[in-house]
Amino acid sequence: MPFVPNAPLPPELEGPLDALVVGLTASPDRLVQVRTNRLRTIKEAPSTSYVDMQAIKEEVLACRRLCSAHHWPVIDVTRRSIEETAAAVLRLHSAREAGLSDAGK
Repeated sequence: MPFVPNAPLPPELEGPLDALVVGLTASPDRLVQVRTNRLRTIKEAPSTSYVDMQAIKEEVLACRRLCSAHHWPVIDVTRRSIEETAAAVLRLHSAREAGLSDAGK
């Protein structure tokens, strides 16, 4: 699910969770590039807060704070391929599963 500033969390993410939640972030510079290209593709004017550097910096910080408050790990995907990101998520999942099974002993 995407992080949406000032929007409430979906009910699935409220309360204690059995599932692993991982925050994926990117650098503000990279997000500006991606969003600018997205707006060009749909022929939309880039004069919106959607591509405003300061707004994006605040958005990334808010996302990191949310993840920290919920003890969710965060992976910076700025320079990672999809395969590297997937491998990192699988490592987190394996570590979590090992910790849960150790806790049950």
